[in-house]
Amino acid sequence: MPLYEYLCLNCKRRSTILALSPANQAPAACSHCSSTQVERILSRFASPKSEEARLDASLDLNNLAGLNETNL
Repeated sequence: MPLYEYLCLNCKRRSTILALSPANQAPAACSHCSSTQVERILSRFASPKSEEARLDASLDLNNLAGLNETNL
């Protein structure tokens, strides 16, 4: 059962939709404003890292570039 992420073209927020049956899937709609004007986007993914790699990444301020409260 895949999860798909969509960006709402009206409210610019991200929605995650669980596809229980890809053959009988209803049109995607924003879970925040219910708009059907959505665009499928690539989902984020996680990759395992060592404790040392995580600490190094947390100290690098370049990893925070472009991050803001509205895109979380």
